[in-house]
Amino acid sequence: MTDGAREEYVEALRADYRNASKAERGRMLDEYCRVTRCHRKAAIRAFGRPAQTPRRAPGRPRRYGGDLEPVLERLWRASDGLSGKLLVAVLPTLLAALERYHGIRVAPEIRAALTTASAATLDRLLRPIRRRQPRRPHRTAPAAAAVRAEVPLRTWSEWTGVRPGAVQGDLVLHCGESTAGFYLTTLVAIDVATSWTELEAIWGLRAQRVGSGVHRIRLRLVTGK
Repeated sequence: MTDGAREEYVEALRADYRNASKAERGRMLDEYCRVTRCHRKAAIRAFGRPAQTPRRAPGRPRRYGGDLEPVLERLWRASDGLSGKLLVAVLPTLLAALERYHGIRVAPEIRAALTTASAATLDRLLRPIRRRQPRRPHRTAPAAAAVRAEVPLRTWSEWTGVRPGAVQGDLVLHCGESTAGFYLTTLVAIDVATSWTELEAIWGLRAQRVGSGVHRIRLRLVTGK
């Protein structure tokens, strides 16, 4: 028998043991020793100990419960799916906007928990929300490796000291959850140094139309028209 089972056995009989006569206590001790195979002195000490109070589970008490999830999911969707590191900076502003313009009501304790949560905590709380989202569609015909090798793609750390005129662009597909069939796209071009953004609607994904869109954006950047 395990120590936990012995303790449960004692707790079940402790009240009866204390109210029993000397002869009845002896019989209870005999039965306890027979079942648990422990020494009689150990049985007497076990029944003589005061009842144990329930102990708190190890670790810090849980601060962020499931009642935060509906509000956090709405904030996350309003931010267009930002990560916790980015969401933590704009969360108070988003929360105030949702309350002011969308009429949501947030309890003070939920507001305090959300606005004081760290980026890591927000990512942990968002994990089940992200898992419920469908995967974003993949391009059916990705760019060829030769084309990617000719286009200099840089990460954020490689743009230090860049001058205006260095533009990066990509297509945004307005296809919903599937890339099948025909759909419109938007060519997004951003000047890295100034963050100036140019948008051009493209009728589909044909190379000629995309090329024409790139040409129109280039003309606007050069001429300012």
